[in-house]
This record gives sequence, structure tokens and C-alpha cells, in this order.
Amino acid sequence: MPKARARTTTLKPDSDLAHRLQLHGEKSLTDAELLALIGGLDTQHAVDLLRGTGGLARLRTIIETALPDASLAAARLRASLELSKRMLRAKLPKGQLLARPAAVAKYLLSRYDQPGQEVVGALFLDQRHQLIEDRELFRGTRVRCNALPEPFLRHAVLIGAQGIICFHTHPGGDVTPSEEDIEFTGMLQEACKAVGVVLVDHLIVGGVREWCSMRREDLF
Repeated sequence: MPKARARTTTLKPDSDLAHRLQLHGEKSLTDAELLALIGGLDTQHAVDLLRGTGGLARLRTIIETALPDASLAAARLRASLELSKRMLRAKLPKGQLLARPAAVAKYLLSRYDQPGQEVVGALFLDQRHQLIEDRELFRGTRVRCNALPEPFLRHAVLIGAQGIICFHTHPGGDVTPSEEDIEFTGMLQEACKAVGVVLVDHLIVGGVREWCSMRREDLF
């Protein structure tokens, strides 16, 4: 994996980026310019980072190694990513998430899109089916992820969750449940029953906006 090293520890962003954003809006800036503005980098450095790491989606998973000599920039970018995640989570509807699978799927698509890797996790809910926490539990290849029920149940018991919305991504974009998806859902549902936790739904998300609720498809 190529590593784009910082050329300097002195952070000097291009001075006109903030002014251009104020005048013309954030959409007027390129990915590299937004990266430079947030991280406190010069624009060429930001361009080199994106080229060296393969783009924004890849950069966010390797910020520390991509910016080994500019810890302040790495900290700024990590803080920005965390803030964006919390803002997405704040948009989740208050109340029972069971009745809002489309809103949950939209959140998951924004939160866990990992090109080239299947991600498996869960939203952990209280007795009113309101969100306590969401957590990534497994990560695999583009076409396969060997998930097991135990981590779902262990964390649910640890935080006192009463319900689980399982989710996983299909990086290829086709969200049609496979036989393995159906088999795993049945296995997870039985395991949840054994410890008094409700499997509320299993969502498959992929591409830009594709999603499937296995409960709605009557696949439980």
C-alpha cells in the first residue's frame, strides 16, 4: 500500500479556501481543497494525499499512516469524521426504529460505506426500540464476511440492549439476500431468543441508496 508522507510539519492551508467557501459555498471546492481546509494543509499536499491513498474513501481508514508527520492534520481530520458520524446519528428518527427502516438504511449507507469490504454490525436498542449504540462487529472481503452471533449477544448483554437491528453491506450494490444471509439471520434470531433479546430486523445496504429489510421481505 503506498504511503503518502507529509512533506512538512508546518500546516499552512491555502488562505483563499475559506473565503471561496463563504462566497460560493462548500460545493465550489474540490475534494482536495476541502481536505486542505479541514486538515490545515496546502492544496497540493492534499492532492498528493488523495492520489497516494486512492481517494477519500480509502484515506479515512488510514489517516494515521497517511499523515505520519502531521499529527495536527490527522487529529483535525479524525475529529471531522467523528463529528460527521454524530451528525448522521442525530438525524435518526426519535422513537421506534422498527417502523423506520428507510431512515435507518440511509444512516447505515452513510456511516458504513466501505468500498471493497463487506461490513457487518448492529444497532442496539432499548426496550422501546430506541437506539442505544451502533457498532461494527465484522469486516470481510467484497463478497464474503464470516460473521457469528456471539459478538452481537455479548455486546447486547453488556450494555443492557433489549433489541438488535443487524445490518451488513453488499459493496457490489445488489442487496438481494443470499441463502447465507437467510441462514445467518435464522441462526442469529434463535441465539437472540436464548438470551431474551429481540432481533428487530436485518438490513442489507449497498451502493448509493439500495437497501433491503429482511423482515419486510418476510425472510425471518
